[in-house]
Amino acid sequence: MTPTVAVNVAVAVAVVIWDAGNGSGLPLDERVLAAQLVVTAAALLVRHRAPVAVLGVLLAVAVSRWWAADAALVEPGLLVGLYTVAVRRPRWAAFVACGSYAAVAVAGVALWPRTGRLPETPVLMVATGVAAVAIGFAVRTRRDYLAAVEDRARRLEIERDQRARLAAADERARIAREMHDIVAHNLTVMVTLSHGAAVAAAGGPAADTMLEVAEVGRSALADVRGLLGTLRDQPRDPAPGLGGLEVLLDSVRAAGLRVRSTLTGPVTTLAPGPQAAVYRFVQESLTNVLKHAVDATGADVTVRVSEAECVVEVVDDGSAAVDAEPGHGLIGMRERAALYGGTVRAGPDAGGWRVLVRLPR
Repeated sequence: MTPTVAVNVAVAVAVVIWDAGNGSGLPLDERVLAAQLVVTAAALLVRHRAPVAVLGVLLAVAVSRWWAADAALVEPGLLVGLYTVAVRRPRWAAFVACGSYAAVAVAGVALWPRTGRLPETPVLMVATGVAAVAIGFAVRTRRDYLAAVEDRARRLEIERDQRARLAAADERARIAREMHDIVAHNLTVMVTLSHGAAVAAAGGPAADTMLEVAEVGRSALADVRGLLGTLRDQPRDPAPGLGGLEVLLDSVRAAGLRVRSTLTGPVTTLAPGPQAAVYRFVQESLTNVLKHAVDATGADVTVRVSEAECVVEVVDDGSAAVDAEPGHGLIGMRERAALYGGTVRAGPDAGGWRVLVRLPR
């Protein structure tokens, strides 16, 4: 039962009890009184759907009761009907309803003067009708005010979210411009210079190395372009997955580091997001080996996938630089792992350096 229906039922019951109590002392036929009470209750139950029609029915029932009892009385049902019209219909309709009620009430007192012994009766009947309409106006004004406040709060919330999204988009665009102007430009220059050096050293031992540098630069440039597309909400290339892991390892091997890889478990069942994270973990770990490990000649890469977790382990045979400190790469790995509820541990291992990443499935 909705709150509106519950209120209507309670009001109908209260009015019927009032009318039954007052009608018992009047010269009314019990069948006529029962019919009047049934019609009044039925009308009050649907008063929110058709307030004006319900008020007309209640007015007719009141006149019939006055005629049968030879007395004009205050009718609570009529007052409820006037209140409902004032709350749910335009003001002019409420004024017309109140005027009609006042006219009928005064006419009823004039036609059935049995209550004329109480001089205040006509004034009381009109005053109660005006009070019902005034209360209805007050309730309606408050409801309209609350609805306006809620609508304004909703609009402000929408505007705040829009401003936040626009600010985020502007910041992403600014970062994308900076990366394009600085990082992408420098990578392009590096690739061009590497090709030039390879051509100059054609036939020499450095030519292959410079070509490999150019290839790595092109790969990095492609990654930067993909990142720029992501920042602009226009991804160009799919995120790297474990299918491209062997290509990554070959590029590291070409740099002179012996890399042994082991993949166990249902690796292909990983979602694209975790696959991209595993790829970046391996990439960053091997990059750190090339940059920071002292006298490193090889590294073991292990990826183990089970129903419970995915484990990435990279162990090299070098030693960490004495002044090495955690850089942005390790911080980024930990942040990426935290996105998937995982952990990253990095530190010296027997005869080398070990990075261990655990991601829950």
